[in-house]
Amino acid sequence: MVPVFGIDSYEDAVAHYVEWLGFKIDWEWRQAPGQPVVMAISRDEVAFMLNEHPDTPRPCQVHLKVTDIEGLAAEWNIRRPGSVKIRIGEPYEFPDLPIS
Repeated sequence: MVPVFGIDSYEDAVAHYVEWLGFKIDWEWRQAPGQPVVMAISRDEVAFMLNEHPDTPRPCQVHLKVTDIEGLAAEWNIRRPGSVKIRIGEPYEFPDLPIS
């Protein structure tokens, strides 16, 4: 299963997901020029889709396991200085839920 995030703007999505967070665009599709885009993006082992169509359900939420949060925050802060701060809280274990 691949999560689908609704987006309002192709340009804003590229600025956020590609230029800042470091994802790459795997493919994109529009029914015709000027129509909403659907695109697949990925980085390392994470992949999801972005859909600009206004009927795309929102909000969407995912939880990712990150092994080097300090390194990731440093990378993002190079691209947008001061944008990421790490706050450490009590550990939370996500329950194993059946995938349907």
